Amino acid sequence: MCVLERAYTLVTGPVGGGKTTLIERLVASNRSRWLGAVRVLEDGAVAEAVEDEAGNDETRRWEAAGSVETHLLRVPAGWRGDCFDALEACDPGLLAAEVVLIEGNVRFRPRELEVAVFVARPGEPLVVEEEREVGRLSGQEALSLMLGLPPADEDELLPYGLNPGDVVEEGEEAFESEVLFELPDEVAQAIDRLLHEGRPLVQRKRWLRRGWEALADVDLVVIPTFGPGGRKAARRLEGEIAAVRRGEGLRREVASLYGWPRSWHVADLGDPRDAGTVKAVQAVKRRWRSAFDEREPPG
Repeated sequence: MCVLERAYTLVTGPVGGGKTTLIERLVASNRSRWLGAVRVLEDGAVAEAVEDEAGNDETRRWEAAGSVETHLLRVPAGWRGDCFDALEACDPGLLAAEVVLIEGNVRFRPRELEVAVFVARPGEPLVVEEEREVGRLSGQEALSLMLGLPPADEDELLPYGLNPGDVVEEGEEAFESEVLFELPDEVAQAIDRLLHEGRPLVQRKRWLRRGWEALADVDLVVIPTFGPGGRKAARRLEGEIAAVRRGEGLRREVASLYGWPRSWHVADLGDPRDAGTVKAVQAVKRRWRSAFDEREPPG
C-alpha cells in the first residue's frame, strides 16, 4: 500500500478519552474529502488481525456522520503491528478514501502519517518519577555478575540442568558430573529462577505515565473536558504539557530533545460548536489541506 496516495491520520490515547467522538467530529465537518475510518480493537479471542464486517457502535457512529468507508479490525491482545499493518488487513474498499482516520493504540512512525493526535483525558499526573525496567540480563549473565565472574562465551557454557552421574562429551573428552556440595532448596530455587528469567535492569527517573508514551511523538494533543470541574482538570493537564515543552531537560528525560507536540487544545468534544473542538478539528484539516496542496502537480 502506498502511503503517499492519501492522507493518514491516527487518533490514539487511553481508553475513554473521546477518540471516537473526535473522529465523529472530523467526519461530520468534512464537506469535500472522501473519508474512511478504521477502528483497531484489541480482542483476546482472535489469534491474528481480522476484520469484523459487523462493525460496532463506534463504526456505526462514523458511518452516520458521513464516512464513506468504516472498518472494525480486531487484533490479538498485545498486538505489535503498526498503522499500515492494520490497513493491510482491511477490505480494499478503503483505498477509495482520500483521508483515512485510524483509531487505536497501535505503533506508528510519525513521518508516515499526515497527522497523529493524542486524546489525553485529564486525571493522574502526566509525569511520574519511578523505577522502570529498561532491559534484562540473561540468566547466565546475571549469575556471572552475582558471582563476580567474567561473562562466559556461549560455546564455553556447559549444559544447564545436569543430574549427578550424567556423562557430558566436551570436544574429544568426556567427563561425569558430580555433586560438590548441596544448596538449600530456597537458594537452589532462586538460582533456578535467575537462570530461567534473568535479571531486570531498572532505571529511576521521570517518565510519562504508563500508557501515555505515544504523546511524545504526536503532532497535536486534544484534552477533553468531562463533567463538573472537567475544564479545571483539563487546564491543569494543559499546564503540565506546556511545562514539558518549555523545559529542555525535562523534555529530554521523558521523551527526547525533539519529540514533543507543538500544539494542544482543551475541548468539550460533546459539543461540536465548542471553541476548542472547532480549533482541534480545524488544526487536523489544515494538515490535510497542506498534504494535498503539496501533492498537486504544478500548473
